[in-house]
Formats: sequence, C-alpha cells, structure tokens
Amino acid sequence: MAEYVEQRMEEMLGEVEQMERVNLLESREVKELLKKRKHFEYKIQKRTKTKEDFLSYIQYEVNLLSLLDIRRENTGYHHKKAEIEGGIRTRVNKLYKILEHRFQSDVNIWLSHIQFLKSVKWDSSVSRIYLRLLQVHSDKPRLWVAAAKWEFEHVGNPDNGRQIMLRGLRFLPTSWVLHREYLKLELLYVEQLRKRGEVLGVEKTKEELEDSVLDCAIVRLVAKAAVEAINSPKFVVSLIATVRIFPFALTVSQELMETLEEKFPTSPVTWDTLAREELGEEGKGIRGCVEKYYEGLEVCKSKEMFEMAFSTLSDLTEIFPNSLVRIVKNIIKLLNYGKDNDLLEVKHFKFWLELQDYETQKKEMSELVKHSLTQFPTSVDLWIEQLVLTLKKSGAKAASTSFSRSLAAVGSSSSDSCRLWQVMLSISSPETGWQLLSGPGSPLDRNNPQLRLLHMEQAGYRGIDTAREVYVSYKDLPPYSKDLHYKMVEMEKEQEVVSIPHQRQVLTLLCDQFGSQDIACWLEAAKLEVETGHPLQGAQVLARGEGKVGQDMREKFAVLREQMGL
Repeated sequence: MAEYVEQRMEEMLGEVEQMERVNLLESREVKELLKKRKHFEYKIQKRTKTKEDFLSYIQYEVNLLSLLDIRRENTGYHHKKAEIEGGIRTRVNKLYKILEHRFQSDVNIWLSHIQFLKSVKWDSSVSRIYLRLLQVHSDKPRLWVAAAKWEFEHVGNPDNGRQIMLRGLRFLPTSWVLHREYLKLELLYVEQLRKRGEVLGVEKTKEELEDSVLDCAIVRLVAKAAVEAINSPKFVVSLIATVRIFPFALTVSQELMETLEEKFPTSPVTWDTLAREELGEEGKGIRGCVEKYYEGLEVCKSKEMFEMAFSTLSDLTEIFPNSLVRIVKNIIKLLNYGKDNDLLEVKHFKFWLELQDYETQKKEMSELVKHSLTQFPTSVDLWIEQLVLTLKKSGAKAASTSFSRSLAAVGSSSSDSCRLWQVMLSISSPETGWQLLSGPGSPLDRNNPQLRLLHMEQAGYRGIDTAREVYVSYKDLPPYSKDLHYKMVEMEKEQEVVSIPHQRQVLTLLCDQFGSQDIACWLEAAKLEVETGHPLQGAQVLARGEGKVGQDMREKFAVLREQMGL
C-alpha cells in the first residue's frame, strides 16, 4: 500500500511544483497540500473503504480548484491551466469513477459526478456517465428524462435524446413520467424547427407542411402510443395539459380530448375535464360547465364525480367574482341533488349550513342537520352544528339534552369528546358550564385525561382553591397524566402569592409517577429548589432521580442537568 501511495504522490509532484513556481501557492501551502493528499491517499487505499473517505478527498480537491480560480483572478496569471487544473480535474474524475464502481446503488454519487463534470464543462464525459448510470439504474424514470434533456438541450442532439427516451420506455413501458416527457421532447423539437424556419425565412408549400414533422405527425404517434400503453383517464388529461403549453399543437390537444371521451366515457375524470373546458374561451361559461357536470352525474352517479363538481363550482367564486349570486344558487342546487342521491360528505353539509341564514331559514337548517346526522351519526363536526343550532332555537336545557346525545354518539374517542365539551362550555354561561362539569349526574368522563385537564382549566377560572380541589380529585387516579401535573404547576406560578409548598407537592408526585421514564420532571423539581434558595435539597432531588432512572438514561440525565446549570 505504501509503495502505491508513494507512486501516486510522485505523479502529483509536477503539478504541485508548477503551482509553487507560478506563485499560485506558497511554499507553506504546498507542504500542507502534499501532507493532506498523502493522508487522503492512505485512507482510500486501506482495506475497508468508505464513501466518506472518497467524498472528503473529492471535496478537498474541488475546494483547491476554487482557491486556484481566486488566486488566478487576483494575480492575473492564466497560463499552465492544463498542467495544474487539468491534473486536479482528472484526479477528481478518477475518484468519482472508483466511487461509482464500489457504490453503484447510490444515485447521489453519480449525480454529484455529473454535476462536477458540468461545472468543468466536460460535456462529452457527462454523456458517457449518464449512459453508465442508466445501465445501473434503469428503473428510475427521472434519470432517463435527465439524460435525454441533457442531450437535447445542452448537447444539441435531438436524435440522441429521442433514442434515450425510447430505450427508457422499453425498460419502463408504463411510466407516466417517461411518456409525458417524451411527448414534451417531441413538441420542443417541433418548436425548435418552426423557430429555425422563421429565422431563416424558409417557406414551404401546403402539401409539404401537412406531411412534415412540423405538422406534429410524430407528436401524434407518440401521444397515441402513450394512451395505448397507459389505460388511465388522468394520464390522458396530463398529456392534454402538456400539449397545451405549445400553441401550435392545438389540434393534437383536441384529438386527445376526443380520445378521452371515446375511451373513458363513464369516468368522472373525463366529465370533470369536459366541464372545465366549458370555462375556456370557446366554452359556454358557467352554464355550460354546470350542464356538463349534471350530464356526468347522470352517467356516473358517484361521490367522486359529485366532489369534482362541488370543488369546481366552489372555485368559480374566485374566477367570476361578479357572478357570485348565480354561482351560489348553482352550488345550492348541486347540494340538493347530492342530498337526494346520498352523495354528500360531512364537509358538504357544513358548507351548506354556512350558506344558510339562521333568521330566515331556521326550519331548513334544523332539517338539514337532522338529515346529516342520520347519514353521519358519529361526526363531531355535525354534532357541534346541532349543539349551536339547538341552543339558538330551544335554549340551554334542550342544548344540554342534545349534548348528552352527542357524547353517547361519538363514543369513547378522547379527542372528539373533548371538542364537544369545549364547544358546549364556550356556548354556555360560566355557571351552566361548571354545573355540567361538576354537578350531580355530570356526563363528564373522568377517565379521559384530556377532559380532566379541561375540567381543571375551567376550575382555574373560579380560583386557585377550586383548581386545587379538582387536581386533588384526579392526581392519584389512573391513567396518570403528566400534563395535569404541569398544568397545575403553571397555574400555581401565575398566582400573585406563589405557593412553593404546593408546587413542591405537585412536582414530587410527578416524579413519583413518571420519574423512572422522564428525566425532565426531576430537573424541574430540582430547579424549583435551586431558584427558591435551597441548593442542597435540589442536589438531593437530582441524586434521587439518578437512582430511579434506568442505567441507559443516566448519561442523558447528566448532560441535561449540565445544560440547565444544575
């Protein structure tokens, strides 16, 4: 190994001597350079080679190239580049090739190599590396696209780009990305030819134009092959969107639209596309769009089709702000259609309720909420609407009854029941809300940690003594909750006269219940003692904590304690 390293170092001497001779590097810097290179050479020659060793060496050489560029700019000396920078670039290129051979599966290494070659303008090498990369990673469509784009846009060789895409399609015949990008490449080629003809002033007869590539003949073949290979209406729509980027390919997009209608006549995607077409310059506007959606709903009466129609009509308010009333009427009509055919989801019912005016449509809102709950009896959002509506319409007693029904309907989900409680408390008076929480026959689920926390927060509004009473009733009741203890400490700290004994009592219980798994509670308890002038007690708390936590957590305990200065 040493002999090989020495040989490599001797090969570098010529380039290093040139750097020193032309004052790009000082004598001190040359010695440091040789030392670093020798270090890297030994690392990449060891038996167990790692990516990091090669990448560090490469990064060092790339940084050296950047330094030489700066030095040349400052000194104005631009000779001997082939001997100096050329040697460094060749070395980096070789290092990348070794790395690619040993770690072929890492795509990032290949891409980094390509990026380096592009930066030093070794374009022919870029093409070769892309070919080697595609031999190894033929299953990645984005790499085929990148290679084809390089050939087409940078090398200026459309034929090579086309061949790469065709070879990629043989490996990945059902790739959306490859088919779409190949179609785009052919469109770009036609655009390029058209612009060249305009610049040169070339004129052609009508017959020649119709039979030529300029008339998108190849584009049509590519689009047809793509549609046959991938049997998906969404894919056809994506092709239409790609073709429409190019104004000269209008007839191709129209043909694709006809293919979409013929091949997928019952797909919601087809009807959604046709309806949106009506909003264009050649369409019938809002009326045509709505008519197409109803036609689609008759052909494929599904929730997917309904959602597409609803989404589009909802967006129309931003596109046509002057037709707001007309659009809202159409949305309400669509919602009624969805209700009659059981196509509505929870969000549709909520949207519908928001459109209605309580003062003039009380009965309709009540019926709508009742109907929605028969469809989605466990929906928290709809029960919340029911609660608010019942309170407005029938008062607190009826709302309380409705609240009990809603709790029974949503079941044991802690987050859902907590949301219902939060809404009920927000729409009730403080006394009514407190009676619901603490009165006899309260529907509060005291085994729900989130509701315990809510109960204590509400108690805090009535004074710290009430909050302490609620805390005491829950503190020893499983399942234990850290949030409950921390919330109580927070409330104690917010008092005008802070009670240290109460805080100490809460933190002691927190450590007893969670101290074996949670380091933070011991640090919090120790911090309280230190801040109140009892450092000895703080040290005793930490000692007790280190004894209680597991062996695997003690090192972390010591680090966190040091960070907090305890």
